[in-house]
Amino acid sequence: MNRLLAAVFALAVISAAAYAEEISVARGVPSAIALSQQFDVSLGVALNGNDPSGIIITEEIPEGWEIIGSDDCVVNEEQRIVKCLAYGENITAVMKYRLRAPAQKPAETAAITGTWKTLTSEGNVGGGALDIIGQAQPEENGQPPAETPAGEDNFLLLAGIGIAAILLVALIAIVLVLGRRKKKGKRNKKQGTTEG
Repeated sequence: MNRLLAAVFALAVISAAAYAEEISVARGVPSAIALSQQFDVSLGVALNGNDPSGIIITEEIPEGWEIIGSDDCVVNEEQRIVKCLAYGENITAVMKYRLRAPAQKPAETAAITGTWKTLTSEGNVGGGALDIIGQAQPEENGQPPAETPAGEDNFLLLAGIGIAAILLVALIAIVLVLGRRKKKGKRNKKQGTTEG
């Protein structure tokens, strides 16, 4: 019976670990960019059940695109790199930096490339094709064009699945313990009637 309980517990732990996803970092840029337009690039981190102490995001900006600056990240204009560091409570805060589109439309659609690193894992930043529409895009109500979302945080979904897995394991353990006690009680009752 102890082996069965240990097997059920191990299965629950393995299945809960299977639901844990890797960290993801998504880049948000406007869906369309005008020539010479300044715009924000946003970076969103989804921990997906992981808990790193910090994350470093490195973005490589394509030629022809001017790096304007950032309050959240460090900019190296010579190397065309933007580095962002997040840790502690701010690890999932959206970080932004600002770019300016080229004055003339490039021959091909450009793309920002980026990577992220923690102490234990690394990956690529998703999103970020820079598509110039060619004409200055009017701002609506004084607002720049809408950005694509920086990533979805499904922490609550994963937390709910983890809690459900823990409750399932606890319920199975209770059923096994009660079933064992019931069998033991019947066994003791039988022994008591044969002796008396």
